[in-house]
Amino acid sequence: MCCKNGREYGLRNQHCAFFPFSPSSICRMAQKQCCQAALKENLCTNGMKSAKSTGVCDFLFQTDSYKVNTAKMCCECCVLGLLAQKENYTCELHISVTVHCRNVARACCVEKQRGLTLQVSPLLNNTSTGVGGNTQGIDLCADYNECLSGAHSCRPGERCINTEGSYRCQRETGCGTGYELTNTNTCQDIDECLLETHNCGHEFMCQNTVGSFRCHPRHQCGVGFIQDAVGKCIDINECFHEKSPCQPDQTCVNTVGSYTCQRFSVTCGHGYHLNKEGTLCIDVDECTRPDSGCQGHDCVNLLGSFRCDCRSGFVFNSISKTCEDNDECRIYLGHLCAHKCDNTPGSYLCSCHPGFKLASDGKSCEDVDECKNSPCSQECVNVYGSYRCYCHRGYQLNNIDGHTCEDIDECATGTHNCSATQSCFNILGGFRCLTFECPPKYRHATESRCERLPCEQNNECLTLPLRISFYNLTFPKNIPIPAAVFRMGPSSSVPGDNIQLLIVDGDAEGFFSIQKTAHGAVVSVQRPLPEPRDFLLTVEIRLIRYGITSIFVAKIAVFVVND
Repeated sequence: MCCKNGREYGLRNQHCAFFPFSPSSICRMAQKQCCQAALKENLCTNGMKSAKSTGVCDFLFQTDSYKVNTAKMCCECCVLGLLAQKENYTCELHISVTVHCRNVARACCVEKQRGLTLQVSPLLNNTSTGVGGNTQGIDLCADYNECLSGAHSCRPGERCINTEGSYRCQRETGCGTGYELTNTNTCQDIDECLLETHNCGHEFMCQNTVGSFRCHPRHQCGVGFIQDAVGKCIDINECFHEKSPCQPDQTCVNTVGSYTCQRFSVTCGHGYHLNKEGTLCIDVDECTRPDSGCQGHDCVNLLGSFRCDCRSGFVFNSISKTCEDNDECRIYLGHLCAHKCDNTPGSYLCSCHPGFKLASDGKSCEDVDECKNSPCSQECVNVYGSYRCYCHRGYQLNNIDGHTCEDIDECATGTHNCSATQSCFNILGGFRCLTFECPPKYRHATESRCERLPCEQNNECLTLPLRISFYNLTFPKNIPIPAAVFRMGPSSSVPGDNIQLLIVDGDAEGFFSIQKTAHGAVVSVQRPLPEPRDFLLTVEIRLIRYGITSIFVAKIAVFVVND
């Protein structure tokens, strides 16, 4: 009845969002599943009808994606079955499609083959719906849900769980501690000793009992003793039993492993005990006991009590009879240490804030001169408790680490003072304003290159360089020696080229050298540079190609700066 109500609700309302209230959770579950199966069946039937009537599945569906996908799947799978029948293939399609699709294709194929009219969607025969059904002339089997239909034999207290082709009954309530549920739905005792899930210590043996276990001591204690939880034998105070072992006119006095009965009943106060005869109360010397409570301090016995003479840094608590640490930092707040005070057992320790160190007296704090460790890349100034980094002119402090000085590119930031006819060139800590002017008989080819004007039957003109190029470079004076600082060469090379190189001006002291490479030359620093200095190197390049000598000149402005 629950399944029938669900199907009727789905076909009538075309959704499964709300159901009339049902007190049974199983009935509500059956209503929902049967409702969804009915909707899916209806969508699939519409898709199959479209396939058989038009053979087209792409323009018919304009609802939500789930309905489109379901109807379109059945339409396309039905078309597969119709095509298989038309091409005289078997209706058992051996292709990698879903079980739903294979059932629909087979139903449409068989229907066309036998001339039948399909009344029920093959999705009803899909085991995933949990509902049985078939088509006329076609036997398609599905699992029968005995739990929903009530055709099971589960007893009260058991829950029916449907399985493919059958069902099983599972006990609804647990077996409780110490038991486990078997495959036959019965509760079986758990042997904690065999499974080693007990908590018996090494001094005990485990004995399994029904629903639990017991721990038995491996070693038995003598008379007058009892075994504790960890297997140790402790004295039994027979005098504390409900029934005293002594006569009414006697006093029970406990002893180790036994007791004595004394004739006179004398009750001693705290800190006293009876003498051997049981006639007098004598003082208990607490200081002779290992658990006196002084814990390493001097113990002084008193009549009926004791006291501890505590070491320096501790104070005696007369209530707990123990020496307690004296928190000097709290008692003498702000008077012991210059900065921070940390209490320790019996004493205290002073410490300092960052930027300071503890003085020799262990209490005062002295400023640490961080600049001794050179934390700054340029200038360091020590301040009280800290330090500050400063940069030379032309540099700025890195705003991330606060230690590194970075060069300011005045040319990029526009903070230079070069004129409109000059070119700004940035160097470490500053900049240079450069002017590139071509000599007579030359003209500007680019901003940094001059070309020779055409010669008019003038042999002297032909001996002048074809091009004069201007280059700028900068590096610190402590550059590792030797160091290649500039490379040059022709824009293209031809087999048989002969290149001759020479620094003709600007290096009278021989700080630089030039070496020929496979396709050009490299200018290197060959001697240490003692101080910042500017150079203007003139390098002459003679290129002999096909017997013709061409001269080129490179003007290299070198700016050597501090580190």
